Amino acid sequence: MFNINSLAICVGSSLFFFFSLFNQSFLLFWVIYEIGTLLTFPLFFEGDNNSSSLFNSLIRYLVVSGLSSSLLFASIILNNWDFLFFIVLSLKLGIFPFNFWIFKIVQNVNLLLGYMILIIAKVPLIVFSGGFLQVSWSNYFFLLICLSLLYNLCILVNNLNNIKLLFISNFLSSGYVYFLFLSFLDFQSVLLLVSIFVINGLILLISLIYYQYLIVFINIRSGNYFNLIGGFILLPFPITLSLWYKFFSASGFLLTNNVFLFFFLVVL
Repeated sequence: MFNINSLAICVGSSLFFFFSLFNQSFLLFWVIYEIGTLLTFPLFFEGDNNSSSLFNSLIRYLVVSGLSSSLLFASIILNNWDFLFFIVLSLKLGIFPFNFWIFKIVQNVNLLLGYMILIIAKVPLIVFSGGFLQVSWSNYFFLLICLSLLYNLCILVNNLNNIKLLFISNFLSSGYVYFLFLSFLDFQSVLLLVSIFVINGLILLISLIYYQYLIVFINIRSGNYFNLIGGFILLPFPITLSLWYKFFSASGFLLTNNVFLFFFLVVL
C-alpha cells in the first residue's frame, strides 16, 4: 500500500493542478501546472520495480515535460502560437503519435503515480484548452484522436491479460473523449464530467490495489481476468460508469453533427 508521504505528495501536486485552473494568464497557468508536475517526481521511487525501469521512466517523463515547456515558450517567442501549442497539447495529452510515451512510463511505475499522470494532471489541460478546438486545428485534432483510439485498441487487444495496460488504455481514451466533448459544454457540465472522470479513476485505482492483495476475479475468457470492481468501471455494459460517459459524449457529438466521432466512440 502507499505510505503517508506518497499521499501527501499527491495532495500537494493536486492542489497546484487545481489552483492552475483559476488563472486568466496562460503563462501563469503553465508555471503553476509545471510545479504540480515536478511535485510528482518523488513518486517514481515508491514502486517495487527495478532501478533501471524507474530510471528510464523518470528520464522519459523529464524529457516530455522539458520538451513541452520548451515548445510552449518557443511558440510565444516566435509568435507561432497555433501550431506549436497544438504540438504541446498533443504531447501532454498523449495524442497520436505521442501516446507511446505514456504507455512506456505508466507501465513501469506504481499505480498512484499512474493515476496522477493519466487523470489528475490531465484535468487542467482538458479544461483550460477545451476552447482551442473551436478556434483552430479542430479537424486535425479529430483525426489524430481517432487514430489514438485505434492505436490504444491495438495495444489492448494484444495484451488482454495485462490489467495495468487496461487501466492506461481506458483513461487515455476517456481523456480524449472528454477533451472533445468539453469543447461544446457550459461550465456546470464541464464540472460534472470532470468530477466523473476523476472519481471514476479513483475508484479504479482502489480496485486495482484491491486486485493486488485479494483474489476476486471475473473469468472473462481462459487466461484473462478482470477485477470485479474494475470490470464494473471499465466494461461498456449497462449500468457501468464507462457506459455513462460514452452515452453523454455520443449525445453531444450527435447534437454538434460530429457523426464521424460518434461512430468511433460507439465502436471503441
